[in-house]
Formats: sequence, C-alpha cells, structure tokens
Amino acid sequence: MTSMTTTTPDVTGGVDTHGQTHHAGVLDPLGRQLGDREFPTTPAGYRALLSSRKAGPKILSLAGEWVLPMRHT
Repeated sequence: MTSMTTTTPDVTGGVDTHGQTHHAGVLDPLGRQLGDREFPTTPAGYRALLSSRKAGPKILSLAGEWVLPMRHT
C-alpha cells in the first residue's frame, strides 16, 4: 500500500488592527496573495481569527500592527 501526502508550503501572514475590525492576509513564499479576511473586534471575531489559522498551512512568519486595548477612565 502506498501513502500519498500533500505538502503545503509555509506562508507569511499579517494582521492590520483597527478599532472595529482586524484584517488578516496570507501570502505564499513568492509573495502572491492566498487570501484575506476581515474580523470584528469582538470576542467572537477574535475566536474566528484564531480558528481560521488552525485550518490553514503553517505560518512561517507573522507581521502585525498590534494595538493594546485602552482603558477609559
């Protein structure tokens, strides 16, 4: 019996953060866009963003514009 395996190249991902949404994108090793998606900045949106990463290929590097939540007093 022979075994067939599918190899998926590592990819580069990025997340652009905003107040109401986060926009995530993924590029292949040659810089071609594989996909992008926008997620709301809600608990459900964060879960969806993290879940979307579990289904895809291994991320070789990740770039982001990280914003820490601010507390208004």
